[in-house]
Amino acid sequence: MAAILIVVALGVMFTRFTPFILMRSNKISEKFNFLLNGIPYATISLLVVYAFKDIDGSNLWASLVGTVVCVVLYVWKRNTILSILVSTILYMLIFQNM
Repeated sequence: MAAILIVVALGVMFTRFTPFILMRSNKISEKFNFLLNGIPYATISLLVVYAFKDIDGSNLWASLVGTVVCVVLYVWKRNTILSILVSTILYMLIFQNM
């Protein structure tokens, strides 16, 4: 059991510390900066695909309301985390109370 914990801890440490070791210089490359700028759009795209992959009559209304709220909040506030969080909570509340 202890060996499993040690291996898991080393794996977590490796994934956490590797970016800092590889990026020791203060300058961020153009390619990496390009990827960083695209992460919010990729996240939203993945959530849209995930949200709409299993739509049927029981969750159509909740999915549409959640999507509209997500888009409106993002366009209004330009805050990815806020739009994802609020729309997910709203989706869950609507879906659970149907």
